[in-house]
Amino acid sequence: MSSYTSSPKHFNDYDFDNDEFDYNSASDFDDDRDLDGNVSDEDTEDASETEEKTQTGNRTEIKEQMYQDKLAQLKKQLQALQEGTLPEYIKRLKKIDQQYKERLRLNELWRDIELEVVERDYHKEKKESVKEFEEKKVELKETLVMELKEKKGNIETERQTMDLNNGDFMEMKPIMTRKLRRRPNDPMPMPEKRRKPSPDILAYYSYSSSEIAEDMRILNKVSGKPLAKKLPPVPTPVVDMNLDVKIEDGKLYYDKRWFTRNQPIMLESKEGGKVMGSIINISAQEILVRRATDNVALYGRLVARAIVAGIHNEFQLRPGARDKQPLHLVTGSYGFSKSVAKNSVLKKWTFGDDAYFIARNKVADVIGVADGVGGWRNYGIDPSAFPRQLMATCQRLVEEGHFRPQAPASIIAASYEELQQHKDPLLGSSTACIVSLHREERTIYTANLGDSGFLIIRDGEVVHRSLEQQHYFNTPFQLAVAPPSQQGLVLSDSPEVAESSSFEVEDGDVIILGTDGLFDNLSEDMILGYVSAQLKDNREESVQKTALTIAEKAYQLSFDPDYMSPFALSAVDVGIQLSGGKPDDITCVMARVTNQSDIYI
Repeated sequence: MSSYTSSPKHFNDYDFDNDEFDYNSASDFDDDRDLDGNVSDEDTEDASETEEKTQTGNRTEIKEQMYQDKLAQLKKQLQALQEGTLPEYIKRLKKIDQQYKERLRLNELWRDIELEVVERDYHKEKKESVKEFEEKKVELKETLVMELKEKKGNIETERQTMDLNNGDFMEMKPIMTRKLRRRPNDPMPMPEKRRKPSPDILAYYSYSSSEIAEDMRILNKVSGKPLAKKLPPVPTPVVDMNLDVKIEDGKLYYDKRWFTRNQPIMLESKEGGKVMGSIINISAQEILVRRATDNVALYGRLVARAIVAGIHNEFQLRPGARDKQPLHLVTGSYGFSKSVAKNSVLKKWTFGDDAYFIARNKVADVIGVADGVGGWRNYGIDPSAFPRQLMATCQRLVEEGHFRPQAPASIIAASYEELQQHKDPLLGSSTACIVSLHREERTIYTANLGDSGFLIIRDGEVVHRSLEQQHYFNTPFQLAVAPPSQQGLVLSDSPEVAESSSFEVEDGDVIILGTDGLFDNLSEDMILGYVSAQLKDNREESVQKTALTIAEKAYQLSFDPDYMSPFALSAVDVGIQLSGGKPDDITCVMARVTNQSDIYI
């Protein structure tokens, strides 16, 4: 709509004397009005359309201007980002930088801890090496002194023997300082025969077959070996119990003298006969002398009597020196989950993420434990499934006889391989420890992978213990089955690296087999105390009660914040300040060694 642009006329501009209307002036008024001064409808509609178009155009211009402004602003931000001056970029970069520096700090802290541990181990090993060197040096000196004294004694004895056997042997000859010419009438001198030094004399040996047979009967009685054939009984002579007799490192100490292999000696019989020979074997089972004339082996009769009299007690304590009876294990087990809620719904053979088994077959008694790695729970995987299946497979292999009792590591390997080859393999990780008793051999065979372990207790003392396997603190060796996409990224060890050992056991020995939750919360002395106080006999009820007590004490202490547990002490050793028990799943499998085959039936 056009506007009124002409200047309004002043009231005095009109000529009142002229009645004629000035049409030129009237043209200055708005054309939209009629003669009465009103605006027409047609003119109003045209004006509205024009105004709407103007507003629409203005809005379009405003939008375009806003778009251009935003586009320009984004270009400025992109330019600032490329130049590294964008505030949001600087803010986020600072946060990333802080995370980077914190990670470096933690890495350096861990490096310092590891270096400190290595440095401590180095100095410890160096100190022990120096100590061992000094001890061996002293031992070497003492050994040489003893050998020299022994040689001196042998020389003195040899001299006395020569004097007794041949009075003129030690007759001193004048030392010739120059060679004298022979007188014409003197007889030709006879060359003097050089005599070999007389060997040591052992005044104890017999030629007769009956006496040799009696020696064999006595020696076999000591060693526990049956006779090859029935020998006629011979009256046993009176034995001098005051003789100082012992065998050490293949040497015989008898009558205040040492005798060694290949040493030349003279055998002297009761009738006074003498035979030259040399010692060819010294052991608890036999003393053999090879006769110099015909290489016939002779048994020293009084030597046999001396062994029976002097060291019979030593060898009768050894399993090989008595009638061997098969040994068996009387077992009991108990444990706890670190989750109080789960303790009321424990599955068979499991305590939390721990698992165990007890199995027997015709040859051996076998027990084992496994500790699942709880970290799998963060990925939606049950950590108890893998160790439970591993132990169940071990139990089946033992009961079916598909294993060698002397190689418990093979049970672990076979079970692990079976889990890996399953069409739908269980995912997870665990440690493993197995103890196998070969009944007839009366020998324990063990295999341990990780930080589970065992103790062998005899007469109130630990006589054998397992060796812990850890990559670093609180990260044990472990078997693992990972998803295909994670192969090589999950920590996993081969069953072949399991620590193996074997040793003989006796009736009454006690075996404590447990996961790290047991040994991280109870010291060896505490376990010894509970065994001594609780275990009264070989009955299964007594063994089970003792296992319960040990597991219960470990569970109670695991939640004690003021208790300085073995785990806390180990942490301090590597520079980590900790105190209190270690809340963890706890498994205790206990076994009593006995020769009573029906004790657990």
